[in-house]
Amino acid sequence: MKSNLLLSIFTFLFLFIIFQSCQDNGVTSSKNKVELTNEEMTRLVLLDTSYVYPEADGHELALNISSKFLNNKDGIMRTISNFISVPSLYRTTGKTLIKTDFAVSKPNTPSLYIANFKDEKGYVVISADKRAHEVLAVVGGGTIDQTAHIGLRIFLENAVKHVDEKVAQLESLRGDKIFNSMVAKLEASLNSKQGDSKPVKDGRVANVPCQQQQKLHVPGQVLSCDPGCTAYTTTTPIATMNVTNYVTAPLLTTLWHQGPPYNNGQPDAGCTSGYVCGVNQKYLAGCVAIAEGQVVAYFNAKKYANWQTIVGKSCSSYTTDESNTVADLAHSIYLDYGIYVKRNCDETGAGFNIGDFQFTNPRGISGRYGLVQGEWRSWNTGDIRNSLANGSPVVIQGTLNLCCFIWCWGCGGGHEWVIDGMRDLGVQTTYRVITTYTGTGCPPDWNSTYTSTSTTATQIHQNWGWGPGRGSGPSDWYAQDCFQSNVPVGRDINFNHANYIVAYITPL
Repeated sequence: MKSNLLLSIFTFLFLFIIFQSCQDNGVTSSKNKVELTNEEMTRLVLLDTSYVYPEADGHELALNISSKFLNNKDGIMRTISNFISVPSLYRTTGKTLIKTDFAVSKPNTPSLYIANFKDEKGYVVISADKRAHEVLAVVGGGTIDQTAHIGLRIFLENAVKHVDEKVAQLESLRGDKIFNSMVAKLEASLNSKQGDSKPVKDGRVANVPCQQQQKLHVPGQVLSCDPGCTAYTTTTPIATMNVTNYVTAPLLTTLWHQGPPYNNGQPDAGCTSGYVCGVNQKYLAGCVAIAEGQVVAYFNAKKYANWQTIVGKSCSSYTTDESNTVADLAHSIYLDYGIYVKRNCDETGAGFNIGDFQFTNPRGISGRYGLVQGEWRSWNTGDIRNSLANGSPVVIQGTLNLCCFIWCWGCGGGHEWVIDGMRDLGVQTTYRVITTYTGTGCPPDWNSTYTSTSTTATQIHQNWGWGPGRGSGPSDWYAQDCFQSNVPVGRDINFNHANYIVAYITPL
């Protein structure tokens, strides 16, 4: 009994010494950490002197996301083959496309990181600016490189704009009431007595000259005196995500592309068109025909046995009749657009340019194909959610406006594809804050963490119309907010992105 008591005492003393040792080396106890609201936490990064998300943390986040959302589903252990930094539009264009007076963004701060996984096992896209921390895409197959199809390029361009808008949005909060409250709390905690849970109000210590106080470095603010110690904070936000709700799992089972057999109805043109189901010399089928054709096939499968069979197969398993059926549909939709589309041998074949026609008549979504006539409208999140919840895929078109921002891909042109799934995520962000000091007689550096309450983020599933392994698989999801502006211009919330949709598609 006595020996057990002595052992307990020695164990307690040992742990106490270890704990005190940690305290002396700068590990902060909970008594030294001030309580911040969620709104104050989001402003912590505005105290940083650099806003570049650390690449090491980006690697770790990408691997954690892939482990949770990809590896656990397909059993593949992914490793990163290359890590690409995508510049901000502030650097690319020399000015922002956002309608704001924001002028703080540093030219060398990138917008995105792309973590490509080895052996083309997919990729994760995250924000590279700490002021706009977000996971933007989780994809289980393929890669992003110079050969990325136009749909992915349009997504990346939208994602860059989205991150720059979020940065501008957060910067607009610098110096507001909540920002000043956060600064006051943090500075007060610097001058509180060790272990005192009630810091001195607004950071001033009674009867102590300014030169003997600790001051918090706030970018853009000039200190009234030269303090004995200046505290610099560096904040790294780290997000964890969980799926909380499926509005709908991916509706389309087809993964059509623009090569054979889907382009078999196009004339020979000396092209080399091919993908997973062979090669021919015909023009590509075109993104318009493939996007709208897959929607027609989806609804036809609800009524016709032959279409039920077709949508359940890959093109490599089609019979001759089935190959002819899908080719006839794609070519028929192409012909419905007549002079409004173009033929060429590159990947935009039978696509469109924005000036070619008014987006009021998506001809594949019409009574000719057994569907209520569709109509183009500006991107609207509510319409997309409601349409998908009712079992109706949403056709979308977007444009490519940047000549170069990762590689030089060329400007102009557009792409049409399908949104066919949506899910909501619960996102909780932990802010890791490291405080370092400059001056004389300063305390040791210390760190603390703040964890926000959960917020909701929405991801969409997209069928790009480029077949399997090209970002349209069942585990491939993209941040919805990338396609809609955070900075409305007048009443137009689509101003910076110019994406248009056809929602609520229904059979006659």
